[in-house]
Amino acid sequence: NVGDDDLANDNDYVKEVKKYANDKNQDVITICAKLEEELVDMNDDEAIEFLNDFGINESGLNKVIRNSFNELGLISYFTAGVKEVRSWTINDGDKAPRAAAAIHNDFEKGFIKAEVIAYDDFIASNGEQNAKENGKLRLEGKEYIVQSGDVIHFKFNV
Repeated sequence: NVGDDDLANDNDYVKEVKKYANDKNQDVITICAKLEEELVDMNDDEAIEFLNDFGINESGLNKVIRNSFNELGLISYFTAGVKEVRSWTINDGDKAPRAAAAIHNDFEKGFIKAEVIAYDDFIASNGEQNAKENGKLRLEGKEYIVQSGDVIHFKFNV
């Protein structure tokens, strides 16, 4: 935890901790708890502008989450419907049937195929319908290794 003045440029204490952590092959994430508290009530656009004012582009909480996922070997994929978009956490390297089990075990048992749109394609196409029209949706089988950010619809039969 550092003061907001020390977020963009490490103070001497942070430099020492980072040197020690580097020697141990570990990461250090600096966080300003006061700043994180202020971010809670902001919308995305306000938060980005606020962080940029401090010379940073990502909150400490986001860094902790991203680093934790990496250390634990986890990724997220999405399911997107008319009413909601939902994130599912799986192990990095999981194949499509195992990823389907994150939703429900029956999805793994009756897995047929996965309709997959890469995250960047989904965003660039402004959603599922345009991604389909642009040929960005692909069908994947049981051996497909799910990638972080994939938007997936599973086809199954139980």
